[in-house]
Order: sequence, then structure tokens, then C-alpha cells
Amino acid sequence: MKKKKNNKRIFLIVIFVLCSFVLYYGTKYTYTSYESAVDAKVNSKVAGINVSINGQNIVKENLDSVKIDNINFTSIHTRKGKVSPGSTGTFDITLDPTGSDVAFRYDFELIDKNADSDKLLTFNGFTSNNANLIKTASNTYTGIVTLDDINNNKVINIIASFSFNDYDTTAISEDNGNLDDFFEIRFHAIQYNGEEITTYNG
Repeated sequence: MKKKKNNKRIFLIVIFVLCSFVLYYGTKYTYTSYESAVDAKVNSKVAGINVSINGQNIVKENLDSVKIDNINFTSIHTRKGKVSPGSTGTFDITLDPTGSDVAFRYDFELIDKNADSDKLLTFNGFTSNNANLIKTASNTYTGIVTLDDINNNKVINIIASFSFNDYDTTAISEDNGNLDDFFEIRFHAIQYNGEEITTYNG
């Protein structure tokens, strides 16, 4: 009888030791797998935005301003190539996203006489014939460049129209005036993740 109890006790001890070993091994194996995952190396490059405006790459060239040299002035009483009160005009902006890795949202903030009384020109329109521009603030227009646009090498064409309405200002020639006196356009781009673009109703 005593022998049976001893055998039973030895059997229980053996089972306990085996269970302890299995638990220890299982824990160690799980920890090793986790550590292996932590040590894995990521070889992917970070996606980026690449934008050229009017042929000037504002990202690679780290530009803080872009030259607009295709301004067309129209005036009945002012010599060709000059701008004065009563003049109207247009200029083109091309936005080329070639080389971008992600879809992105872009904003054009127009600083004209309505936004800054020291400016000379007033924007009358900011439109595109191949992009959906949404007015998102009193002087800001927003658009989206999709992955399809990037993959299809789409270049976005924008036309800005303006007028010189301040009849108290002395005539200024295009070649000797400071263009910052006329207007400013501020551009901003950020990755687009599907968020809703809200139309300005002010």
C-alpha cells in the first residue's frame, strides 16, 4: 500500500516537472518569436510628394517663390506690356505631380487687394479646365492630386484672372514694378488620405 502511494507521488512529481518544462519552453518560444519580429528590418523607402509649378520643382530645388512670366494684360487706354488702373489680365499655372509617391491635397492662397489693402490687383477667378478646384476659404482654392493622376502623368492647368481697380494709383510698368506689390500666391501641399474637402460658404 505504501509502495503504491510512493509510486503515485513519483508519478505526480514527474507530471509536474513535465508540465513545468512544457510551460517554460512554450514561454521561451513565444518570447523568441516576438523578439525576432521586433528585430526585423524595414527596407521600404518613405513615400514623398514631388511638385513642379510652371516647370520649377519646388521640392527638389527648395524654392520659396516661383516665377510667373506668362501674364497677359489687357487695357484699352494703356500701352501694351504695361499695367495701370483699368487693366485686366490672366496668367496660367501648371502643376505637375510627376514623381510623387502619394496622393496629395494642394491649397492656393491668393493674397490680392481683398486680402491685403496694400496689393494692387484683385483676383476675379481661379479656375481649371482639368481639375476640380474647391473654394475652401475667402481667398483659398483647394484641389486633390490622386494616384491615378500621378500614374497617368496628369499636369493640372489653372487660369487666374485679375483686374486693377484702384484708379487712385499712378500707372506702374510691368518691367519696373515690384511684383510683390501686385499680388501673392501661397502654395501648400499635404498627403491626402480621403478626408472631406469642405466648400467655403462665406
